[in-house]
Amino acid sequence: MIFKLLICLLTVIIMLVPISEAKANEIIPESSITIATGGGTNYVIKDDGSLWAWGGGWDSLWYEDEFPTTSRKIMENVVAVSAGTEHAVAIKTDDSLWGWGWNEYGQLGDGTNINRSTPVKIMENVTAVSAGAWNTMAIRTDGSLWAWGSNVHGISLPGDDARNIYTPVKIMDNVIAVSTNAAHTMVIKADGSLWAWGLNSVGQLGDDTTTNRATPVKVMDDMVAVSAGFEHTLAIKADGSLWSWGSNEDGQLGDGTTTDRHSPVRIMNDVVTVSAGINYSKAIRGDGSLWTWGGNAVGQLGDGTFIDRHSPVRIMGDVAVITAVRFHVLWVDIDSGYSMAVRTDGSLWGWCNQRTIYDGSGNVEFLSTPYPAKLMTNVMLPGGRTPQPIPTIQTQLRFIIGQTQFTHNSTPRTADVAPFIDPVYNRTMVPLRIIAEAFGAEARWNSATRTAHITGAGVNLSLNADTPLPGGMGIPMNVNGNIFVPLAYVAQQFGATTRWDRDTRAVYVVQ
Repeated sequence: MIFKLLICLLTVIIMLVPISEAKANEIIPESSITIATGGGTNYVIKDDGSLWAWGGGWDSLWYEDEFPTTSRKIMENVVAVSAGTEHAVAIKTDDSLWGWGWNEYGQLGDGTNINRSTPVKIMENVTAVSAGAWNTMAIRTDGSLWAWGSNVHGISLPGDDARNIYTPVKIMDNVIAVSTNAAHTMVIKADGSLWAWGLNSVGQLGDDTTTNRATPVKVMDDMVAVSAGFEHTLAIKADGSLWSWGSNEDGQLGDGTTTDRHSPVRIMNDVVTVSAGINYSKAIRGDGSLWTWGGNAVGQLGDGTFIDRHSPVRIMGDVAVITAVRFHVLWVDIDSGYSMAVRTDGSLWGWCNQRTIYDGSGNVEFLSTPYPAKLMTNVMLPGGRTPQPIPTIQTQLRFIIGQTQFTHNSTPRTADVAPFIDPVYNRTMVPLRIIAEAFGAEARWNSATRTAHITGAGVNLSLNADTPLPGGMGIPMNVNGNIFVPLAYVAQQFGATTRWDRDTRAVYVVQ
């Protein structure tokens, strides 16, 4: 328990098996991870190779102010980035590895314990890197695995009782993927075998025990991707199936229960990318859809609620890159669970109820929402992929308050009930089913939880009838069995705008 209270958690990047060309429904090669977050700082690589950061934390020593709200350039020619709780590392186009931030445990690997406010070169010929809480692990071009930093529970150097490692030490050969977190490490070798070592208190190593392992133990075969969470692990097999094990207190394993698993359980199929957070999980499927599950106390799942999910729920489509945060410090006013995703058009999205993590534009309140919000454009896609426009549904609606007749893309239609003005919030309320179907989504009402759900067309929205929306946007209402939702708020989730004509009492929606 004491260990949990003191631990700081981070984003662990996921390395996948390199393949010559990615095809539909195949594992996408993640030779570079272009977003990361840790220590309260967010990182993004833009399409010109420049690395930018914003937020504020112990890894952001180059900042003049403690919590900057605008993004700042860190370095050029970057292809991958990974963030620890107090340090960050990046790979440049020449395969050189650089690090900066706090260095108390030697996590920068420069032979000292001196903090660095600007990037310092660590080593050459690096193809993949994973920043742990206070350690770092890297794979070189010859397939050798190297580690440095804290060695608590033997997380860095298996079989050794060294407390800290200040320069890179070779661990093993023939490695194609590594993911390390606060107290356990997962490695995939060239033959597809998955190996684990470190703390195993809740079965996070997956060897069907709760015995800590000082030396690597084999877990599974035919693996292509792995992500080590705080106390759980996610991994993808060559057939695209997703497996999970370890702690399941908040449903982070996604098997529909809250039962810890000491050996792998199969969760879903056709998965191409995974990211394990502190107590939640994220995955991208072959069709580009993003799915999340687990703890949701601050809205980190992005499904519009603060309800834990024990099974995967769909959030949005056309997603190429994801990162789940494993950072939490109980004595600092920072919420855990902030999430980011890059869509196939190169746009960056973020969500969850944060107070000290910013969107990079200077707007502190922008991310105080459990819904995905667009942050910036022109973000680099992994593997040199070219951004592709995301098709949009062109929708035009015209409602007249008090009339059941409305038009959808100039076509006259009739609703069962008429829209009205909410007397409390002064917002236009329209039938749930009408607005959802107009944007190509589905709508349903859960009478037990008094929650309206809208899913599809890249939107996963849940609105509770007892919870007012931020900014006085209104609240869902059940009127004589008919469910009404705030038009302006729902339209915004689909990227649409609304316009009110006072003279005709008509409201227009244009996407």
